[in-house]
Amino acid sequence: MKVKLTYTSDIEDVLLEAASMLASRGPILRQCIEQYEELGDILGKEARLNLPHFHERTEELRTALAKLDLRLQEISEIVDGYEQYERAERLRRQASEIFEDASEEAAEDTPQENTNIEEDAKSPGVWVRESLDTISTTIEEDDASS
Repeated sequence: MKVKLTYTSDIEDVLLEAASMLASRGPILRQCIEQYEELGDILGKEARLNLPHFHERTEELRTALAKLDLRLQEISEIVDGYEQYERAERLRRQASEIFEDASEEAAEDTPQENTNIEEDAKSPGVWVRESLDTISTTIEEDDASS
């Protein structure tokens, strides 16, 4: 029976934890390679094929590879989750910078006499949409460059 374990780690340590999980499976991978080579020996070097022994060793190898595959999938999910977090943090920082810049610009702009402030001001919906478009473009450029 399989169970899923969870534990907490600092975000800075996530990739190190994933690397440690990967490294811990190194001996299992080496064992799989040895089992694979043994299967070749059973088929190629033995004078008489011991079919039950071949099937037994094949099943052992397949089971070990399935366990290794499961761990690789879990590590991949951890790394994907870390990337999603990093991307969200970049987006949050960029949005914060845009809003700060817009606030500073708004504070610097003083309406001139005889102008209609309502005509010059953008509606909040337009301003937010333009800001999100700018953030989206920046992220797409970041993704294209990486």
